[in-house]
Amino acid sequence: MINGTRHKYLDEIWKKYPEAPRNMLKSGRVHQLRCGVQSVASQKPVDSGDFQGADILADGDLIGLLPAGQFILLAPNLTGSSHFHPADLDPWVRHKLWLSFLEFIEKFFLEKRFLRGRSPILVDCPGTEPSIEVFKTTYQLGSKTNDFF
Repeated sequence: MINGTRHKYLDEIWKKYPEAPRNMLKSGRVHQLRCGVQSVASQKPVDSGDFQGADILADGDLIGLLPAGQFILLAPNLTGSSHFHPADLDPWVRHKLWLSFLEFIEKFFLEKRFLRGRSPILVDCPGTEPSIEVFKTTYQLGSKTNDFF
């Protein structure tokens, strides 16, 4: 749902789908009035000093962060939905979602009294288990090569 201030800004002030300015520091999607780890609630849009981010931004808006605490709205979220697939979110938010997922999985198995074990992805010498199919890969770093299984 679009509030009155956001509606007024989008209709009367915002230049539709502007080019990204050269001095843009970063771009990303707004999620809970943040772009990555940076709060945009009190930042001002570059095209109007009368508003703050909290007045006109919504989850899913694509913005660019500029010097001096300003931002530019590159593309607003006009769907009215604040639910986005994690792939649409800022990398920092995606990473936090992934970590909370891993924590959930770990907690699940700990509650079932499983112990956590770590096994290497690649080894110098393969095991002799008949049920494991072994494959060989060559790792090259500069002029040095190693075979791993």
